[in-house]
Amino acid sequence: MAQTPAVYYQDDCEIDYTPSSAKTAGDVVELSTRIGICKRDIAANALGALSLEGVFKIPKASGSVSNGQ
Repeated sequence: MAQTPAVYYQDDCEIDYTPSSAKTAGDVVELSTRIGICKRDIAANALGALSLEGVFKIPKASGSVSNGQ
């Protein structure tokens, strides 16, 4: 019996994202309750992906940052 090969669909720590304006790899995207990071450039109105997990070095926001933000 031949085995059907697995087909890669999407990392469980990434989500589909279609921006209204172009995004560059490394951009931080604010979502309603979290942030996502663009791993690759995404053209405006084109389907791409945001990473929701991982370790990223992000510049500190100006002003105060509350615990959990």
